[in-house]
Amino acid sequence: MFGSELSELMKYYSIEEVNDKLSELDDATLTKLRKIAGIITYYYNLNPEDLLQDVFDKLLSEKRRWPKDLDISVFFKNTMKSILSNEKKKDQKVLSLHSTNENGDELVNTIPDKRIDIEQGILLDQEIKAILNLFEDDVIAKDLVEGRMENLKKSELLELTGLNEKEYDTKWKKIRRRIAKKYSGGWRNEQ
Repeated sequence: MFGSELSELMKYYSIEEVNDKLSELDDATLTKLRKIAGIITYYYNLNPEDLLQDVFDKLLSEKRRWPKDLDISVFFKNTMKSILSNEKKKDQKVLSLHSTNENGDELVNTIPDKRIDIEQGILLDQEIKAILNLFEDDVIAKDLVEGRMENLKKSELLELTGLNEKEYDTKWKKIRRRIAKKYSGGWRNEQ
């Protein structure tokens, strides 16, 4: 039994190794982590820096262990999503925003945040429109973004757009690059 426990511990960085890794973070990596936090927190009315700090806190307090086989950006992204998932479970009230695109199609977006008010809802609606405007020149990319906002599954998006798996993955890379380029400081910081 002791051997399997030791083997399990060896899969994760020790607190000393975590401290070393965090102290070695360069500006490029921190910028990448901030971009990831900005994208993940966009719909949740949260400060990306706060979410990033939550990950650091969980790591340093040993509430979250970092597997040695995960790259820092993947680990941070997964941990941020886990934190948000736990927050969503705590917060059951939902605000729905209804808007329409240029074709008159209704878009419904739900935001799990009981503290949101009308001004924040209007701001979010404007931000959604700004994001969709990034893809005016690419109808398929715009359809994918709208579909994701409507919580469509990958299979539904493939059917909607007529893309195969490889084309779908390539298109999402383009979408992420365009959004990251436009909102390099985080989505809300650009408005």
